Amino acid sequence: MMKALYRTHMKACLMCLGLACMTACHKEGHTHNESEEEQTHNHPASAGLVEMSTEEAQLAGVKTIKAEASPFVEALTVGGRIVASPGETFTLTATTPGIIRTHASMTPGTAVTRGQTLFTLSSDRMIDGDPVKKSGVAFETAKAEYERKTRLLAKKIVTQSEWNAARERYETARIAYEATMEKDGKDGHGIAAPASGYVVACMVNNGSYVNAGEAVAVIEKGDKMILEANIPLRHQQLALQCKGAYFLPEGGKTMLDTDSLHATLLTTPKGLRADEAYLTLRWEMARAEEAFPGSYATVHLKGAARENALTLPAEALTEESGTYYIYVKTGATHYEKRRVVKGATDGTRIEIVRGLKAGETVAVDGVAAIRQAAGGRVVEAHSHNH
Repeated sequence: MMKALYRTHMKACLMCLGLACMTACHKEGHTHNESEEEQTHNHPASAGLVEMSTEEAQLAGVKTIKAEASPFVEALTVGGRIVASPGETFTLTATTPGIIRTHASMTPGTAVTRGQTLFTLSSDRMIDGDPVKKSGVAFETAKAEYERKTRLLAKKIVTQSEWNAARERYETARIAYEATMEKDGKDGHGIAAPASGYVVACMVNNGSYVNAGEAVAVIEKGDKMILEANIPLRHQQLALQCKGAYFLPEGGKTMLDTDSLHATLLTTPKGLRADEAYLTLRWEMARAEEAFPGSYATVHLKGAARENALTLPAEALTEESGTYYIYVKTGATHYEKRRVVKGATDGTRIEIVRGLKAGETVAVDGVAAIRQAAGGRVVEAHSHNH
């Protein structure tokens, strides 16, 4: 009887001890999870640490900057186009009929210099003969007739009116012949660039036949250009306050600035009709090598400046499935891959509204190399799950 009571008492004690242990563990685990949630809320979300030695970083061209709050000009991104300044374009025409040959690259944007031969025209072996040679024959004939009439006029054998007619025919033939001879060469009659500038368009194919007076190319003088920005009507207020623009020509790699190119605003949105879907701002500025008339551009219109904005160069951010990341240097050989929330852009820099603190060091060059290294050497961020 006593043994049975003893066994029952021991079982009860063991059950109480087990229950007490479970309660204690539950309380400890609950406290731990609360601490983890608090830390996640107070610290940026980390996606792991990337290991990269100093030597590897140097070879990959990794460069960093310290994030600092500074004035920031938010920009509105719109479509635009680059056109030639009025009066700065030249249309080249064929002065004689014939087969045209190109003597330079006529791709739009190609630079040309004043006097450079761009085309030659040849009429050799054509049924109607070579107009240049025919012009030479006509000149020599008119010259001989004019000299003969001059001698006869001195002897009063011909009248003054006959001499005047001979002189007129001679001058006409001389002008036509000299115009062709100035640019005539062994390959035919040349067509040269009238000014230094850039090719806007070429309207003929190499080896094709052209008529006299037919347009063959358009050259734009290289010192001025116009940037057109098409702004949706709903952004009229921003257009009125626009302070300038950054723009990237189609196919270009360098962002250009209207301020650095000494641009002059030619038009404003004031006075536009209400039924127009777009407002067009135009700036005339110095010609940039990366831009040529006829090309399109992405334009970032500058708005009002804001103080104490935390921004990074656009190259510092990477995107994965709609989420943006930066790499924060946390040690000599460690870069933290950190999720951030981006805000506005000015065309070259992006505002970081969450995930970055002033004073932190961020990779801005060689980011692709760090991202590639992350594929094989990622150290998981510290976790509180045990």
